Amino acid sequence: MDSIFIAGLPGSGKSTFLKKLFKLKSFSRFTLVDLDLYLQENVLGHDIASYIEKEGWESFRGHEQKVIQELSENSDIIISLGGGSLTQEMLQQDFNIFWISSSVNECWERIKNDKKRPLVSLGEKKVKEILEERIQLSRGLKTLNFPLKLQELCSMMEIQLVKDDPEQIIKLN
Repeated sequence: MDSIFIAGLPGSGKSTFLKKLFKLKSFSRFTLVDLDLYLQENVLGHDIASYIEKEGWESFRGHEQKVIQELSENSDIIISLGGGSLTQEMLQQDFNIFWISSSVNECWERIKNDKKRPLVSLGEKKVKEILEERIQLSRGLKTLNFPLKLQELCSMMEIQLVKDDPEQIIKLN
């Protein structure tokens, strides 16, 4: 199986979703990677906001894209992308990308007080404009709407459901 990417707006629940997958036997053969955490721990050496403040967005995005390219060469890996990681270039490649559906207002409410998110410093109006642009980029991707049955998720991702995984509903909240 090729790499699987989980994309969505900042605050849409990508990291939460990845943590839920980690607990499911059906996903135990996969390496699960939260891209933001991977970057902080293995590339940047500190939190993303501090890095961007010192080195700028362009430098950060360069590291981000390089790591995505490297990680995507592995099979049986599920990568939760950062909120701004999805690019036109990625969409043009044959990547298996799933979009977590969330509204701009819902995401803003989740992130607006989080000082570790560099996007927040731009202010509500600018952030909402950026999030709307990112939603446009996601058009045509396979969308994950929650709650979602495990069986449905496995089917969408073309993953064999492990029989002893309890039949359950996956929720983000």
